[in-house]
Amino acid sequence: MRLIGWMAVMVVAAACAPKGEPALVLEVFPKSVTDGTPVQVRAIGTSADGKIGMGTVRITAELGSLVDPVEVTLDGYGTARTEWVCDPGTEPGCADTTRITATWTSDKVDLTAEARLTAPTGGGAVGASSAGESRWASGKVLVLGTLQEGSCSVDALADPRRPTTVAVAFPCSVRGPKLHSGVLYYTQTSVPGLHRFREDSWDRVDGQARYPSPDKRRDDVLFASCGEIGGFRIAPGGNILHDCAARSTGFYFIDGVQSAIATSESVRAFGDQNSVLLSSAVLTSDGMRHSLSPSVYFTGPTLAVSGGYLGTTDTTAGCDLYRVMLDGSVTKEGSYPVRCGLALERDGTMLFTGYAGGNDTILEVPVNGMPSTIYTEADATPPDYSRYPPRVYVKMHGSELVGEN
Repeated sequence: MRLIGWMAVMVVAAACAPKGEPALVLEVFPKSVTDGTPVQVRAIGTSADGKIGMGTVRITAELGSLVDPVEVTLDGYGTARTEWVCDPGTEPGCADTTRITATWTSDKVDLTAEARLTAPTGGGAVGASSAGESRWASGKVLVLGTLQEGSCSVDALADPRRPTTVAVAFPCSVRGPKLHSGVLYYTQTSVPGLHRFREDSWDRVDGQARYPSPDKRRDDVLFASCGEIGGFRIAPGGNILHDCAARSTGFYFIDGVQSAIATSESVRAFGDQNSVLLSSAVLTSDGMRHSLSPSVYFTGPTLAVSGGYLGTTDTTAGCDLYRVMLDGSVTKEGSYPVRCGLALERDGTMLFTGYAGGNDTILEVPVNGMPSTIYTEADATPPDYSRYPPRVYVKMHGSELVGEN
């Protein structure tokens, strides 16, 4: 497997550009991708008077899916978006330096912007670069929803703040999805092992984009010898605590050796030094139980962070956020003016779902702050599969907010 990484973005304007020049910026992300994983390409145009650019941008690449140029219209934000797919397995040149170019004419000035993708040495984790990067920001909550309400066969993963930028493809029986360093892990009903998601490229049939066929899924399977896994947790450092039904009940470490953490109590999170946060105590890997002091019982979402945990509990006034150290000591970090939500981000922001004006919504509330809407299906537009990649909007039907731990 070869990695293709992002090296630089350049903006070039014609020499005759007037004062107050128009500008064109070309961005590509993620910074590192594997095999045929799509690269998101975004061109941003600004006119000479500083206003949002208008018109179309011509985008092409030396290899891959953009070797035939595409014309992309700048949207209401002056942004043209497309996707570049290049698989070194079928097109070996994709493993070397590749240049993507965007051209645009504004105010009678021809502009060109370039982005170069290179192949660094060394390997990396699936779904991440050798530095552990992924297209999803670490510590954030994502939404695993659907592109067609009423069907689980077109599920997609997205940042709720960017619901038109999605990753596919998924089976229908995804259970208990969790994130680690922006990479998604999940289990499946009646399927052995723990699955690590690898993003797939869209099919292209008769010029139309289609959801990837099942035989294209490249997700990795971990701990397959354990049979169907009922539960798992991932520590900040990457250690995985999981059960192993094929052997016995209880939790196991990544090496398959049963740990002292096996307990009949509810495991809320798995953290540093192989400790576990229970509802009212911290259990360390030496078998010591440290009762929470002062005593607090967590009823809302919890999250493992460096050196301890974040935990939430409902109150009569809303929801309180606490930090828990490995010795069980507890300090209050702040509060939220609403009941505890569904998931926590690493900075303490809490997310929860809602329903407003006949539309599904996702709201966020920072510690000691007020709720704000970051996603609403009122903004959804009909999908357009005549484009490649298609224009889509992830929906909330049957969806989950997916966070760490």
